[in-house]
Amino acid sequence: MAINELASYAKLDTMHLRLGFAQLELSFSSSSMVVFTSLTDLSLEDTTVAGHLLSRLVSSPCCPRLRKLRLDHLHLSTTGDLLLDASVLLELSLDKIENMQSLELRTPSLRVLHVVHCYDLEVFTVSAPRIDDLMFWAQQPLRIDDVHSHLSRVGTLRIPFYSYGDRNYASIHLLQCCRSTRCLQVSLKEVEVCRMYSCPVFFFSIIHALEFVLLIYYLTAKSLKQ
Repeated sequence: MAINELASYAKLDTMHLRLGFAQLELSFSSSSMVVFTSLTDLSLEDTTVAGHLLSRLVSSPCCPRLRKLRLDHLHLSTTGDLLLDASVLLELSLDKIENMQSLELRTPSLRVLHVVHCYDLEVFTVSAPRIDDLMFWAQQPLRIDDVHSHLSRVGTLRIPFYSYGDRNYASIHLLQCCRSTRCLQVSLKEVEVCRMYSCPVFFFSIIHALEFVLLIYYLTAKSLKQ
């Protein structure tokens, strides 16, 4: 599907596309670029698209009024980098984005960010001074580039925590970055469901996992007061 086919609908304020993992084609030549001047709410689901073209589609020049963006079950076909440069974006939800190894946000108005099941993600670069609500589920060793300490302003943080294994690196790193969090929501996970009822040790590991999360949170809050 070519997004340019929607040129006659450029005055839409809401657009939800579910494409059954068809390739989304985008053209941004000076003579054919579509500008959705009124679009405030965009949702793309079950879609294959090149990362750099997706970045251009949701950017301020193409969608100058975009307030809410939801990307669900996307496959980046040509690059592992996704840059979102949207000056008025308020809410961003990313769920199951395959082959996204790097996410960079330049979103000065962003308040809500949900990143879930993006397990290829390795680098997160953020410039979002107004961010307040953060849900972030990633299992890779995650490098966070928060030069201006914008994550320290997050008020509500939602993270997963696994009962054992080495999947908690990203969650621990986020706890250390979000130093002003007032509301912490931890979803305790276990890696092998089949052992949930057959191994009593599982319940003790859950308790120790929760204790560890609270310890990290306490040490972070204590260092902030000093």
